[in-house]
Amino acid sequence: TTGGKLDGAKINFSIDTGATRSVLSKKFTEKNKIKLNDCNVEIKVANNAVVKAMITEPLKVNIKNNITLLKFLVIDHDDNEALLGLDWFDLTGAHVNPRDNILIFPDNQKILCLMFSVLCFL
Repeated sequence: TTGGKLDGAKINFSIDTGATRSVLSKKFTEKNKIKLNDCNVEIKVANNAVVKAMITEPLKVNIKNNITLLKFLVIDHDDNEALLGLDWFDLTGAHVNPRDNILIFPDNQKILCLMFSVLCFL
């Protein structure tokens, strides 16, 4: 697994090209003392439940020295520490090649993903 960092803390990011916004687990925010703010956003999760989200201040996402500042929506979920959604792709210009299981950054840096049917661990 290739690790990433979020504001300096090691984290496993999952790529979710079906998510319009990036999401962080509440457990990770508590463990790393990340400040949360209220927001007027509700998220429909995989089981069709609708949950109220909180939001972070901009956090530094670092994947192989590709650095972006991004606000994450925060909900209780145990499946993943963080999901990078389409907002992250828009900011970075990165794209995925599911056939070869790779994430490609604009500088043509390629990162091999371990699993890519739904999730991609970096």
